[in-house]
Amino acid sequence: MDKVGIPQKLIRLIRMTMCETKARVKIDNPTSAPFEFNNGVKQGDGLSTTLFILAPHNAAQEIDQTGTIYTKSSQICAYADDVVIVTRSETRLRQVFRETEEKTQQMGSIVNEKKTKHMIVCNSEGMTNSELESRR
Repeated sequence: MDKVGIPQKLIRLIRMTMCETKARVKIDNPTSAPFEFNNGVKQGDGLSTTLFILAPHNAAQEIDQTGTIYTKSSQICAYADDVVIVTRSETRLRQVFRETEEKTQQMGSIVNEKKTKHMIVCNSEGMTNSELESRR
């Protein structure tokens, strides 16, 4: 959060809301005994979405992303929790993905492999679907 320019006072307040947090589980009417959790963010909390967005934003900022795909080999586009990496080659895609994954892991976020998709778009004429499949 320091790297993004968030003031120390806000960082301390965020840590206070996340440390020694207690919760209860309610099923029908009865509620469980309170339990403490210190990992992750609270689901549905407005703060959690803001904190989540910081991880891919920070990763994209640290990877050279000036210009567009027309003038360079890769571009990262992100909106909320969706991140798109556009590259000119599979090798560059793997490189940018690894860099992005490493940077977001440093902030405590992980990539959900079950939700990760890829698509190959090619403008070469005469390329068959089996040739495209073999490139994967």
